[in-house]
Amino acid sequence: SVLAKQRLINPSSRWYRGRPVLIKGNNYGLGLFNGDIGIITGGKDEDNLYAFFHADSGPARKLAPGVLPDHDTAYAMTVHKSQGSEFENIVLVLPEKDYPVMTRELVYTGLTRTTGKIALLGTESVLRNAILRKTERVSGLKESLWR
Repeated sequence: SVLAKQRLINPSSRWYRGRPVLIKGNNYGLGLFNGDIGIITGGKDEDNLYAFFHADSGPARKLAPGVLPDHDTAYAMTVHKSQGSEFENIVLVLPEKDYPVMTRELVYTGLTRTTGKIALLGTESVLRNAILRKTERVSGLKESLWR
C-alpha cells in the first residue's frame, strides 16, 4: 500500500498508530455499536496501543485493540455504511460512469453526513443523472392494502 511504501504504517502489524477503525456490530458490554469510529493511538509497539472512541457525553473510551468487536479499517466507507454517522468534512466520490443505483437519495445521504466542507469528485453528467433518478420502491404494500 502507499502508506506502507512511505513507511507510515507497518504492514506486518495488525495494529498501528493512526489506524481508523469502524465497528461492525453491537457490543453493549463495551458500549460500542455498529458504525462507531475510533482511532488507534499510543506508543510505538503493539503492547502500548489503545483504541479511542469519542463519546457523545462523558470522556472518550480507551480500549485495548484486542477486545474490539468485529471491525474494519476505515480510511473510507460507502454511503450506506456512513448512514447514522456525522463527519466534520467529507469527500464524496462518484463512479466514473452512470449506474442505476446512483439515485438522488444516495447523493443526498452522502452529502448530508457532514457538518463542514464537502469535496465532490465526479463528472457533472453522473451527478446530474443521479439527481434526476428517484428511488423506485416496489414493496407491494400499496397493492396489498387496497385489496
